[in-house]
Amino acid sequence: MDSTPTAPITGSRVVMDPSTTTRILTPVSRLTSFVTPTEDVFVIAHMGIARVDAGAWRLAVDGLVDRALTLTYDDLCALPSRTVTSFIECYGNPVEPDVPTRRVGNVVWRGVALRDLLLRAGVSPRATHVCLEGADSGTFANGTRTWGGS
Repeated sequence: MDSTPTAPITGSRVVMDPSTTTRILTPVSRLTSFVTPTEDVFVIAHMGIARVDAGAWRLAVDGLVDRALTLTYDDLCALPSRTVTSFIECYGNPVEPDVPTRRVGNVVWRGVALRDLLLRAGVSPRATHVCLEGADSGTFANGTRTWGGS
């Protein structure tokens, strides 16, 4: 498997380095248990792995809400969390149908439920969508910009 290079962190800025593209794929023969072991979960990071300064990171819940929230990483970790077992699959799966490798994993996730954060913020009845903006964005060598959200 590929090793993940370390990128510097500068203040609250997220560092993305397209020269460190990471691609870790697992042979289908290793996907034998119900829950995919961490070391066997696929990684496709076209812009490299995001390096985030947890002390400077913030989560904003705003828009059509009664009470806009800004939470630090520690604030988020202090909230009640839940555990869910669910699969994750790459949007481009399978890129190479004839190669016995798939970008899929069944993993155990732990974190604060989005519903709880939205209830805390008091979502307006006029709201119809949630826009999730991620740290994983950047520009490819050919000038194409990634979307940076979910």
